Amino acid sequence: MDVALLVELDGGFLVHSTGDGALRFPGGPPRPGESSLAAAGRLLRATLPRGVVSAPGSPRQGTARSARPQEAGRGFAFAGCVEHSHSGSGGGSAPPGGPAHDRHVLTVLYAVALDPARHRTGTALPPGLRLLRPYEGTSGTTLADVRPVEVGRAATAWWSERWPSWNGLAVTDAEPWWTALRQSVRTLRAQLTARRDDLRGEAFRDAAVAVCALVAVADGRVDPEERDAMVASIHGEAVLADYPRADLERLFDQHVTRLRADLVAGRRAAMREIGKVRGDAVRSWAVLRFGAVVGRADGYFDPDERRVVQDAAEVLGLSANALAVQAVDEGTGGGHGGDPDGSLR
Repeated sequence: MDVALLVELDGGFLVHSTGDGALRFPGGPPRPGESSLAAAGRLLRATLPRGVVSAPGSPRQGTARSARPQEAGRGFAFAGCVEHSHSGSGGGSAPPGGPAHDRHVLTVLYAVALDPARHRTGTALPPGLRLLRPYEGTSGTTLADVRPVEVGRAATAWWSERWPSWNGLAVTDAEPWWTALRQSVRTLRAQLTARRDDLRGEAFRDAAVAVCALVAVADGRVDPEERDAMVASIHGEAVLADYPRADLERLFDQHVTRLRADLVAGRRAAMREIGKVRGDAVRSWAVLRFGAVVGRADGYFDPDERRVVQDAAEVLGLSANALAVQAVDEGTGGGHGGDPDGSLR
């Protein structure tokens, strides 16, 4: 296990150059018995001068993020996990005497913002560190150039969405298609659970139930068995566990009744509920992820269900192609990882 620190300052991240010239985030491995979060604090103190860390939970300007309760005393926000393999071509380092291709690493990312009042723009950075602003480097350098490359991609996702990401190695399995599909659902659920405290409120509840109803009748019909299965799925999702079950079931049935009576009018009413979270990036992305979760729950994310998520994305002013989940190639019956841009198929 390694820890990577996404140290934010003045619209960028602090990076350093290694002996081979590669850009890397500050960090390192936890000590025996040390948690990744404790290691992050120790590594941050070793990287920066004392007194420049921001107040707990200070968000980057323009975002509504705050630290979760278990992190509030440290000022860290969990930014993701990346499982990757080190190899000679990947810029990684292997343990002394160990073969590089045998080293599998789980990198845990934590983000923390420096207090601009204590570390103003222009203040000299600690030796070896420099500021890298995403997409703005005068030399063309971006977060995608950070090594390992998988960690650079995760940092880019954090910068653009503020969603923790989980990126695993390819699955070797007798049924790779099914394994990859289950892993996609786990990824989506993990992302939703990580932001559960940010998703409270009736607007998100109503939008999430509405997208469930649309997925349930994506093929134009819903029989009693499908209705019961979808209600059970709603009750089983942790992100909705804080809402009374009776309220969730009542809202779902109201949508289904409208959709059965008039499909066009029912879809319009459901999309109005979804549109209530438009402009709130956290809740909007959560609704799309939730729609993908319930769509994939039966093991097959069919074209009608995908179209529902894409239509909801349009209502919310988002791009469904930007959902950071592992895609499944339904045409070949195999493959893992899907399109390079991570789009839903």
